[in-house]
Amino acid sequence: MEAQTGTTASASLKITALVLAIAINFLVGINNLIHDPNIGYDSDAHLDYAATLLNHFPTKADTYEFFSPPLPYVIPAIAYKICEIRTRGSGNCSFIAGRLAQLVNFLFSIGITLLFLKIAEAIKPNNDYFKISALVIWGMLPVYYKTFSQFRGETYIAFFVILLIYLFVKLNQNPQSMDWKKGIGLGLLLGLLVLSRQWGFALFPAFLGMAILIYLRDKNLGMKFGKIILVSFFVAFLVSGWFYVYLFKTYGSPAAFNNDTLPFSLANHPSGFYTHIGTT
Repeated sequence: MEAQTGTTASASLKITALVLAIAINFLVGINNLIHDPNIGYDSDAHLDYAATLLNHFPTKADTYEFFSPPLPYVIPAIAYKICEIRTRGSGNCSFIAGRLAQLVNFLFSIGITLLFLKIAEAIKPNNDYFKISALVIWGMLPVYYKTFSQFRGETYIAFFVILLIYLFVKLNQNPQSMDWKKGIGLGLLLGLLVLSRQWGFALFPAFLGMAILIYLRDKNLGMKFGKIILVSFFVAFLVSGWFYVYLFKTYGSPAAFNNDTLPFSLANHPSGFYTHIGTT
């Protein structure tokens, strides 16, 4: 009787986790359906990038997102070009390109959900309470639904980061599988990461930090992981370095941006920035 009760409770928890996962992606899908892809942070600039990409790399004259890596724009750019050819330039091709970008976001959201559950299982096997808690906390974040309803490269960043975290967790749990081939796989993903948005580079120090922590715990294991990291960084450079070389040659910096950074000065802000306390 107790075994049957335990089995029923376990089944209920699994169903709860499944319902939460479906609900999160249902909201993402509904948001994408009702949200106009022309509306969003810098949406016009991102759509202009997609409209230009298959003709030439966007310049400052084409879009103020000219500095952004190209990966998130490839699929929308193909949709834009097909629409342009079929309608002879008379169709609302930017809208179609944006809609396809939203569909890609939805597919990424499903992929992130599956990876999220796999990471939870890897950390705490057979613990459905942990999965449910993680899904509830994640599903309460409005920024997730807002981001995934817009045409932006951050959705690519989110997917690749979650995938890399999952692979890292599995690699750390199975250290005997560490070899240079794993480094190539990680490097391909890191390369795609930084071809999505520049701030994908923020994950590189995290990997280095983990290599140092592992080395302090186990020198032999740390050396193995360090070699994998070095291989992955080299492969990432081969995959994505060409774009940053292009930025350097064209704009004088691999970190080109659409606004020049002001030097530090207290005069960069009005006096109210320093004195206003939020009262009217």
